[in-house]
Amino acid sequence: MPDDIWVEAEYRQNGIARQMVMLSFERFHQMGVKQIRLDTAIANEASRQLFASCGFRFSIIEMLIELSH
Repeated sequence: MPDDIWVEAEYRQNGIARQMVMLSFERFHQMGVKQIRLDTAIANEASRQLFASCGFRFSIIEMLIELSH
């Protein structure tokens, strides 16, 4: 199963990502999956809006620091 999926820039704003999410819901439901979790970048407002409109809600906040050597 892929770790990352996306819609190429030239195909965005056509509802493809929403279709992918909704088809994933259907398939996971058929498989008996009870919960779906996903990660998206904090800076990716468009994806956060898409996922929220599909019913996702915030569950945790992950924090990161990069240490130089």
